[in-house]
Amino acid sequence: MVNLYNEPKNDLISEFNDAKGQLFRLSNLWNLFNDYLREGKLEDAKWILDRIWGELTADAIIEGGEDLNNNKFFLKTHILNLKVAIAEKKQDRPFFYQSLQAKEVFLRFLQDTVGKGAKRSRGDDDDFEE
Repeated sequence: MVNLYNEPKNDLISEFNDAKGQLFRLSNLWNLFNDYLREGKLEDAKWILDRIWGELTADAIIEGGEDLNNNKFFLKTHILNLKVAIAEKKQDRPFFYQSLQAKEVFLRFLQDTVGKGAKRSRGDDDDFEE
């Protein structure tokens, strides 16, 4: 039996692709986030956004670079997390809600940027041959 544990990861090919699983998890998390916002459960919504970030973190590293101090996605997340924390600490619900919305917009942008969100096309493009 060959022990692949010590092999360099770059030389190994995954036999399992979790892309569909991740898309389903992201979709479910976004649905939960929307439900919590509608119900006014801002604290719960905050934790869901943290889970969405967790799902996208590896992609943010690939897209923005491994130096996390210079990775634009990690820097933006840090700033947004500070805003959310300040709003929550002050118990300023309107500011808390706006901070969550800003983080939502950023995470949706990141999800689209790494190819796990919406597909964009020009309005005159057709998906079929004539």
